[in-house]
Amino acid sequence: MRYIALLRGVNVGGKNKVSMADLKATLEQDGFENVKTYINSGNVLFDNSSKDANGIAERCEALIEKAFGFPVACVVLSSVQYRRIVDNAPAWWGHSDDKNLRSDALFVLRHGTARAVIDAVGPVNEEYEHVGSAANVVFWTVDMRRYGKARLPKIIGSDEYKTVSMRSSTTTRKLYALLED
Repeated sequence: MRYIALLRGVNVGGKNKVSMADLKATLEQDGFENVKTYINSGNVLFDNSSKDANGIAERCEALIEKAFGFPVACVVLSSVQYRRIVDNAPAWWGHSDDKNLRSDALFVLRHGTARAVIDAVGPVNEEYEHVGSAANVVFWTVDMRRYGKARLPKIIGSDEYKTVSMRSSTTTRKLYALLED
């Protein structure tokens, strides 16, 4: 079965450095097949015979901590789950040509919920910010000219923020395309 793993907080600001080549080798040595990474932010596609995505996530986290010396949480989704999530993203998410709009997907880790993240964000002003969810993913679009007034960035550093692995809409859609290859 084809899977995607989204690692949280690697190679950000010079912290938690994880070489994608070393990560690929680590997973391959443990029996993961057809391993492919995309950009340096911890996006990994692979095949695994297990049907237990949570078990695979736990295995990835243990392998990463052993290989790199620090814990890294990750979200693992089957290709079917990932496609369903992206296919059910809100209509306002990631479809505008307006260069002032930024759209992100916050993939919630096993110990969190999209509801808790949305509750922490609180009500948004839909003139410049939209927040919604599908499955256990929070979708966010903001007009960057009003970023300072947006609600979602206010949870950065909170307990709820520590339960997500964020990807831009561009990366999210590229990963979707890579799953098709």
